[in-house]
Formats: sequence, structure tokens, C-alpha cells
Amino acid sequence: MSLTLTRRRLAMLLPAGGLAIALRATAAQNQTTDSAEATPSDIPDSLCLPAEAGDEPGTCRRGPVPVTVRIDAIGVAAPIEILETVGGVMQQPSDEVHVAWYKETARLGETGNLHLAGHINWWGVPEAVFFHLGELREGDEVLLSDEDETAFTYTVEWVRQESNLEPPREEVLGMTNYEAVTLMTCSGEWNSEISEYDSRTVVRARRVPEAGTPEA
Repeated sequence: MSLTLTRRRLAMLLPAGGLAIALRATAAQNQTTDSAEATPSDIPDSLCLPAEAGDEPGTCRRGPVPVTVRIDAIGVAAPIEILETVGGVMQQPSDEVHVAWYKETARLGETGNLHLAGHINWWGVPEAVFFHLGELREGDEVLLSDEDETAFTYTVEWVRQESNLEPPREEVLGMTNYEAVTLMTCSGEWNSEISEYDSRTVVRARRVPEAGTPEA
């Protein structure tokens, strides 16, 4: 799985304080991390939850980190690992079963774009966790859960096939004014000359408002 962007391009797409990212990783950069606390301290206001009584002035309350993803329409029930950007490179998921969440992006319950990525296949595994991602249709549900097993439900808005030889559009990786999740994987044909797939699948889903909550 590989999404190549220039650092300047992605710096423009990410919220203030975010790092430039690209889905191209070397073995040395393909490392997981078990902490989400390295999120940049310069967090944009849009990712801060409403203040509560007792909060210190200027406190930015964050949403919970996603730990599992379930997509019944394509048979996905997977653990989520916390990854990040290193030297302007978005780390790749560590194996065929894990889905990556990138700590520079939104968390659960926050207004913004939460990025997830998974492999389409793996060494000796022809069908990895996001092999069927492109089969999703508008209205299909994506369920993300936090460590307390609180579920956050999203419905698919659109599914697209894009060239993997061009950077993603701003609409894909940029901020949103609603609670969104963007899921990505490789697709198309394997190009042996560049050792990459020539396409990628991108899915956008919007959070379903809780009962009594107006939709954004």
C-alpha cells in the first residue's frame, strides 16, 4: 500500500500542527507505537471537545482513540493499531489483520477527518483486512469502538478508485466540518517497475448522530 505525496502538499491538507504524511514506508519506518500521546501539542480548535466544568482555561479535551473497526458488509472485524508519520512518511500497518489509525488525525467524537488504512494483501496472504473495501456502498455501516467498547457508528457516503501515482485530493485527507472517517487501501494492478499498485480505494463515511443530536 503506498500513497505518495510531497511534504508541502500534505502539510496544507492536515490541521495546524500536523505532519506531512505519505503511505510509502521503508522497513526501518514500519514500526508500531502503543501511545497516542505524541499527537502534536498545537491542536486545532476544531479537534477539541466542548469544555466541561473544572477544565483549566485553554484545555483541549480530546476524544477517545479507536481500538477496533467492524464493517459487517465486507466481513471486517479488526484491531486498530496506533501509527504515526516519521520523516513525512505515513507508517504502513504492521500485518494483514491490523488497521492503522494515524495519531495526527481526528479521534472518536471529534469534528474532523479520522484516517484509517489497511492492506489489501500480505506476504502469503492473498486477502488482507481491506481486500473487500472497494465493495462498500453508500449507506453501509462502519463501527469504530474505543477501549471502553463504546461504539461510534458511521455510514458510507462514497467509495472511489483513484490513481496511486497521484497524490490524494484535499477532499480525501483534508479536514472536515463533521465527524468523518476515511478508509484507504491499495487496488488496481501491481506495477512491478515501481513495486506498487497503480490505484487505491478510498472510502468516506460520516458519523450517525446520536438520538436527539442534530446532524451537522
